[in-house]
Amino acid sequence: MNWVFLVPVAAIIGGCMIGAVAVWSENRRREREEYHRNETYQKMLDGSAETAVTVRQLIQEEESRRERRRLDGQALGLKMGGLITTAAGVGLGVFLYFMVPDEPVWLVGLIPLLIGPVLTYYGVRVGAQAEASGNG
Repeated sequence: MNWVFLVPVAAIIGGCMIGAVAVWSENRRREREEYHRNETYQKMLDGSAETAVTVRQLIQEEESRRERRRLDGQALGLKMGGLITTAAGVGLGVFLYFMVPDEPVWLVGLIPLLIGPVLTYYGVRVGAQAEASGNG
């Protein structure tokens, strides 16, 4: 048997295992943090009425911050996706133009070229929505 192939296979398996353990431990950490946060909120809610009102406001602020962060991430992803799609459309059009110079197949590059700005524009709109919800 050829032992040379075992080293890359072992490296791939080991890398997958390390990745799985890292993801599992991160999710477990987040779960523990959320559990302890909820326990603290519950103890505070069981206290006086003023404390309960403060805790409810704190929870609402945390939820609005989380929503803003989600919208910001979504906007950034859409903007990047739009720019990448636009660049891919330009690259595809140029590639096809030089590969088949006698035929207008380069027009296929217009499809992603025109989709890219739409994604970018929508990302800007989502970012403006996140900005508006942050100020409101």
